[in-house]
Amino acid sequence: MTGKMNFKSIAVAGMLSVIPVTTQAQPKTVENMLEWDVNPVNCLALNMYHEAGDQGTAGILAVSAVVLNKSDTPHNKKKYKKILDLSKAILYNEISYVDITDGALFYHADHITPGWAKTKQRTTEIGDHIFYTWRVK
Repeated sequence: MTGKMNFKSIAVAGMLSVIPVTTQAQPKTVENMLEWDVNPVNCLALNMYHEAGDQGTAGILAVSAVVLNKSDTPHNKKKYKKILDLSKAILYNEISYVDITDGALFYHADHITPGWAKTKQRTTEIGDHIFYTWRVK
C-alpha cells in the first residue's frame, strides 16, 4: 500500500458498502449522520464487521487489506465523482431515495452462487447483482 491514509480515503473505500446497512434501521438525515461515530477507525471497523465479521482473523484482515489498498485516489475519477455526488444526494435528502432492493440485506454478483444464497429470500436482480433478505417462514 502506498500513500497516506486519511479519513476521506478510508471512507471512500469502505463506507459506501456500510451506508446501506447502517441506514436501513434509521432515517437518512444529516442529523442522524452527525450522531454516527464517523471516523477512519470506526469506518474501517464497520466495513470489516459487515463484510467479514463472521470470518476468522485472517478473513477480516484480508478484507481490511482490500479496503486499504483501494483507499488511494480512484482510477476512474469521473465514475468516482458520480458515485460521491450520488452518495451525498442520498444522505443529505437532496433526492428521493427509494429502496429498489425491497429491503435487501445481502447481495452477490450474478456470476457466482454463494452457499448462503439458498438460505435467503431473493428480492430482485439489478445490474450484475442479485439481492436477498432473510427467508420468510
